[in-house]
Amino acid sequence: MKNLFGEANYNQNIPKFDGLVGRTFVSFSLFAYVYILSRASFLYQSQNLIDLGKNLGFSKAKSFYSLILPAARPAIVAGLSLVAMETLAEFGAVDFFSINTLTTGIYNSWITFDDLAFSNRISFFLLFFIFAIFF
Repeated sequence: MKNLFGEANYNQNIPKFDGLVGRTFVSFSLFAYVYILSRASFLYQSQNLIDLGKNLGFSKAKSFYSLILPAARPAIVAGLSLVAMETLAEFGAVDFFSINTLTTGIYNSWITFDDLAFSNRISFFLLFFIFAIFF
């Protein structure tokens, strides 16, 4: 195959997904988790919230930020949690591209270095960091 197509053109047709292009692609692929749950939450909200905002004399923007958005917050947090779990559990792609992350560090310390105590400490640090972000 290399002789047929030429060795100089061997890897030129494969796009690179590093930097801004890669982040944009991954963002669009994980955007659906947040979008679908948020959209469903906004669609099935009661008309009473909008009426309540009108009765209280709120503008449309204040009604959205004070009443509608807090009612949709559980769905938005659920979508963001799915994205967080997806990115933390992703091991294959980061291992393929040889990117050092906490997930690969946990795996390497446990399997390669046979140090379960250190991998538990890294896991605890990762969970502490996640809880600090969400709470």
